[in-house]
Amino acid sequence: AAACLGYSGDKGAVPVLEEMLRSETSRIGQNACLTALQRLGADVAAHAPDQAALITEAEAVFDAPYPETQHWLADVDLPDLTFTDGTSAPVTLGPWLLRLAAELGLPEGGPLLDLRLDALARDSRRALGQTALTAFVGRDTLRWEDLQSPAERQRLLARMYEEYVELFDWETGWLRQHDPERAKRRREKLSWERFRDSRSDAHIAEFLRQKRNWEPYLHSANDAKGILGLARCLTPGAVKKVLRGYLGPHARRTAQAKAVMSLYASFGGGAVIAELSRIAAEQPQKGLRAHAVDCLEDLGVTFHPPDAEPDTVVEGPDRKK
Repeated sequence: AAACLGYSGDKGAVPVLEEMLRSETSRIGQNACLTALQRLGADVAAHAPDQAALITEAEAVFDAPYPETQHWLADVDLPDLTFTDGTSAPVTLGPWLLRLAAELGLPEGGPLLDLRLDALARDSRRALGQTALTAFVGRDTLRWEDLQSPAERQRLLARMYEEYVELFDWETGWLRQHDPERAKRRREKLSWERFRDSRSDAHIAEFLRQKRNWEPYLHSANDAKGILGLARCLTPGAVKKVLRGYLGPHARRTAQAKAVMSLYASFGGGAVIAELSRIAAEQPQKGLRAHAVDCLEDLGVTFHPPDAEPDTVVEGPDRKK
């Protein structure tokens, strides 16, 4: 409902949205109301919490566990933060902002998050944004074949064994159903002790070969894509480098590539429009081309394929406020 009111263009809806915001208890709902108010040109700065309220928010959830798919966020090494008045922020604030961004789930960020980031000094916002972006990419793009050193493999040996058992059992079941003779000749599954203590890493090499064929990445950070919203404090150029990495060697991570593209599109401007137009025209994956077109439409730009119109884009009214 809030989104519809925001896109309606009816400034008479502002009091309605203000009332909705006052009664809304979920953070996702509050962000939707604030976003709609922004689209209607309303000033949302009055809804920013002061330092005391922000610290109270952070302390209230500091010890709360993350959802299972976001548990790794607890291990992100966050920078020390400073408020705009030069005072040091408590250690609870960084984890709270990371948690809030993940909860909202919007890689392009949103006013509920931005109003809290505005309390931080510029250098702190950038440090937090860079940390979040680096953590997302590092988690999401680590491949099994990247585990070259014995130390790296040893650190993840237990995880590798779990994956090995899952893959072995699946393949065994498939062979029993489709190739019973080959299933009978299949070598015995390694026990944890043999997997852990074997002096030869031949079984690990075989495992990594299978992982490259089936699922080459160790993790997915897609369920925490909202932390990308913290990176809106960075420059478009910094995010563009990450996006090109996803559109190239990591293009099979389609959902994550779309998330980074949404973050990049949120900066707006001519350079961003030009890059999104290039992606819409040239990216091999159809889904990523389509998402680039959607991002352009959110920026008020109509994309025309090069073979359909002489001009790639025609700028329309800017719907981003």
